[in-house]
This record gives sequence, C-alpha cells and structure tokens, in this order.
Amino acid sequence: MPPYFRQVILDGYARRSFGGSPRFFDGAREPQLSRAERRLRRSLPSELRALLAESDGVLDLIELPDGKVVENMWLIWTVATLLKRN
Repeated sequence: MPPYFRQVILDGYARRSFGGSPRFFDGAREPQLSRAERRLRRSLPSELRALLAESDGVLDLIELPDGKVVENMWLIWTVATLLKRN
C-alpha cells in the first residue's frame, strides 16, 4: 500500500504559511497494533490503525528564525504513548 497518510500530512504542510516539517518514523507492526487493541479492549479506528502502520507517530518540527529546527509537538502519538495515556 502506498504511503497515503504521509502524503496527506505532507500536502498539509505544503499549504502552511510558516516553516516546519513532519518527522515520520517506521510503522508500527501488526503484533504491536493487535496488542494495543487488546490492552485498550477495543479496536483502533481503521484510519488510525492504517496511519500507525505507516508511521508509528508523527512529530511536528518547526524552524526558528535563526534557522534551527526543533521538535514542537506530536501530531500523532506513538502506539506506546497512546497506551500510556489511555
């Protein structure tokens, strides 16, 4: 499957009026997603499951006026963070 959600996020960043970029990660594997669903005692929404399979979390990076790029916030939590916070 092509990286659909990565492209959607990249397209959104291309329309922003200020600098920055997303940081993607290796996708969550099926066993990790299944364990998360068991621990949460419910299925993940299909779109979230597909997104996490593409990238286990998405981090927002912003560029400061001096050109330094810093981590801003999580756009999409990792599976581990999702479990920790729920």
